[in-house]
Amino acid sequence: MEFLRMCLGEPDEGGRRKPIPLKGTEFQVEADLVIAAIGQAPELGWARDLGLELTERGTLKVDPVTLETSRPGVFAGGDVVTGPRSAVEAMAAGRRAAESIDRLLRGEDLREGREVPEAKVPEMDLRGVEERPPERPPTLSPEERRADFREVELPFDPEVAVKEAKRCLNCAGCCECYSCESACEAQAIDHALVDRLETYEVGAIVVATGYELLPKGVLGEVEEDPDVLDPLQFERLLCPSGPTGGKVFRPSDGRVPKEVVFIHCCGSRDPEHHLPYCSRVCCMYGCKLGVLYRHAVPEGRFYLFYMDMRTDGKMYEEFYQRAASEDRLVFLRGRVAKVFREGERLVVWGVDTLSGRRIEVACDLVVLALGMVPSPGTAELAELLGVELDETGFFREAERRLRPFESTREGVFLAGCCQAPKDIPECVAQAAGCAAKVMAFFAKAREGLREVA
Repeated sequence: MEFLRMCLGEPDEGGRRKPIPLKGTEFQVEADLVIAAIGQAPELGWARDLGLELTERGTLKVDPVTLETSRPGVFAGGDVVTGPRSAVEAMAAGRRAAESIDRLLRGEDLREGREVPEAKVPEMDLRGVEERPPERPPTLSPEERRADFREVELPFDPEVAVKEAKRCLNCAGCCECYSCESACEAQAIDHALVDRLETYEVGAIVVATGYELLPKGVLGEVEEDPDVLDPLQFERLLCPSGPTGGKVFRPSDGRVPKEVVFIHCCGSRDPEHHLPYCSRVCCMYGCKLGVLYRHAVPEGRFYLFYMDMRTDGKMYEEFYQRAASEDRLVFLRGRVAKVFREGERLVVWGVDTLSGRRIEVACDLVVLALGMVPSPGTAELAELLGVELDETGFFREAERRLRPFESTREGVFLAGCCQAPKDIPECVAQAAGCAAKVMAFFAKAREGLREVA
C-alpha cells in the first residue's frame, strides 16, 4: 500500500486546517489486510421530504427531552440526531424515544417529570498512565508589573501549548468523536459552530453603547507622563483583584505614592476648548477613589481640585462630607493651570478661587477626571439605525422630560451613557424603564393586531 506524507494547511472557513500532500514523500507498506475506516454521515433526503427541520451540522433537530422532531408525532434518536456516537448512546436514545411514543399514545404529557440526561465524565483507570504536572503560564515579574497595566498572566508559546495539549488522555488530535461535547456539563462546546453573519427580525432595539473617556493628549495643560493616570487606571491599582493586588504603586518606578492629586472636570464644562457639559460622575468617584486610597495608604494625602461638588444623588452629600471629615481628603476649590514633572515628582499649579491665591502642590501621582464622550462608532450606528444625535454627539431622545427612554425613531430605545453621561444608579434605573417601555410597545403592537383581526 502506498502512502503520502501530509502537512496541515491554512484554516478553512470553519477554522480547521486541512491536510496538504507533500510532494516526493511517497512510501510503501506491505500488509496482509487493509481495513478502510470510512466516515459516517446520515442520509436525510427522506427527512427533507417529510419537512423535518435539520441542524447546522446536518442532523435531525429534536427536542432534547422528548426527542420529538419538528413534526409532531415523529421522533428520532441515535447518530441521525447526535452524529457518530457509541451504540450505548443510541440505545439510550431509543429508550427515551420509546417512552415519548408510549406517552403520546396514552395521551399523557411528554415532558412531565423528565429532564435532559446529564453527561457525567466516568471515572478513568489511570494505571500505567504517566502523571505529568500541568505547565504554568508565564507571568510578568513584579518589577515589570509596577511599570504598566499589561496582563500579569501571559499566554503559552506554541511549543509549550502543544506539550500541554498532549497531556490529554484522549484525542491526540480532534477525531470528531464529540466526547468532549457530551462530557461538557455546561454544554459550552459546539463542533458545528463557525463564524457567520446572522440577520434577525426584531420588534425593538435598545441602544446601550456606553461611553469613552476624553483622551489625555487633548489637554494642553498636562504633560504626558506615566504617573498621570485616568480614573479607571487608578481604580485598577486600588482594586484587590487588579494587576497589583490592591497595592498602590507609581507606574514609573514602583514606589508607593504618598501624595496624590485628583483633578476634576478635565475637559468637562469647558465650552471654549472641549466639552460644554458636566460628566456627572466625576465628583462622586473622586471621593470614592480618595477614600480607597486613604485606606490603602493611611499615611498618604489625597488632594482634589474641583470647580464645585455636585452631590445630587441619594446619600451622596453624606458620603462627600464623610470623605472630607473622617477620611481627611483635602478639597481645593479652583482650576489647575499646569501639570509637569520636576525631578522625581510631579508639580501641579492651580488657583484657589476661595482665597484668590496661587497653589503649587508637589505630588507623586496625578489622576485626571477626564470628561465622558460618546463611544467610538456612535455616529455610524446612528446613521445605520436612522436616529438623530444631539449637539454633543450622544443619541438624542424623543423628548427630554416626557420621553427620555425613546430615540427619535419609533422602536429604537436608549439606555445608559449612550444618551448622556450618567452614573451607575441612573443607568440601572433607565435600563429598567427602557425594558418597561419595550414591553408597552409590544403590547400596543399586539393590541393593534387584534383590532385588525
